[in-house]
Amino acid sequence: MDKKLIRDSKQNLHLLENFTKKAIAVCNTAPFDVVVISEEKQVGERFSDRFTHALATVFDQGYGRVLAVGNDCPDLARKDLLEANKLLSSNQLVFGPDLRGGVYLLGIEKSAFRRGDLKRLPWQQADLLSKLIQYAKDRSFSAAFLETKADFNNSSDLSDHWFSSPGIRSLINAQINTITTFPEVDALYDHEVVGFFSYRGPPAIAA
Repeated sequence: MDKKLIRDSKQNLHLLENFTKKAIAVCNTAPFDVVVISEEKQVGERFSDRFTHALATVFDQGYGRVLAVGNDCPDLARKDLLEANKLLSSNQLVFGPDLRGGVYLLGIEKSAFRRGDLKRLPWQQADLLSKLIQYAKDRSFSAAFLETKADFNNSSDLSDHWFSSPGIRSLINAQINTITTFPEVDALYDHEVVGFFSYRGPPAIAA
């Protein structure tokens, strides 16, 4: 799905590409395998279908734990991935909360992956984090949290977090040096790319 962040179509496409490039660049600074699942590779009509299918695909490759991020948190840094991986070594789930009630990062052990149950959660809704916490609690999964960060889904996010987000200022200023007002932003809720960072574990063996 094409996303319109600013009025000018060419600038909009360029900005989307820069969001994705930055996310991938951060992924590549961490000492993990990186799997990029672009929009063309995603399977399913709804975000929940595409996201859970992507997780299942990575687990089926033999990975025992996964860190999943999208491209709409420009302040995501290498230290966040390292901290998430450290927390995931002693927990089954790790949540990176955003300011809208969702998550900018989800760390998950294969043992905590219940595809059908995860698919039914309110992805892209303001109560996602609370439902993920309940998901963990109901199944006695241990969970840990990263610091809260802003993700950028609309023009209000830009104006609200412009001064507190070096990442978004860097992306915008590098692209449009002459802009004097915040760009017009529409929806950026469907993640264009999901990066998975994993340590490879042995494939599950059914006895």
